[in-house]
Amino acid sequence: MAYRDRQWYINAIELQKTVVEETRGVLERHMSNCDHSLAALTCDDLKAALLKLNELENQFADKGA
Repeated sequence: MAYRDRQWYINAIELQKTVVEETRGVLERHMSNCDHSLAALTCDDLKAALLKLNELENQFADKGA
């Protein structure tokens, strides 16, 4: 894998990890405020962020990084 491609995946994975952590924090705030409707929506966002992170990590591994 070319350095540029490798670096793109590393950056994309790090960015997605940040998105996951931020979304997890929002979910925790909604749960602590007993705002279950927003928590449910945020849970869906967290699931999507985790799936995207998993996809990026799998693509990175498949490319032989």
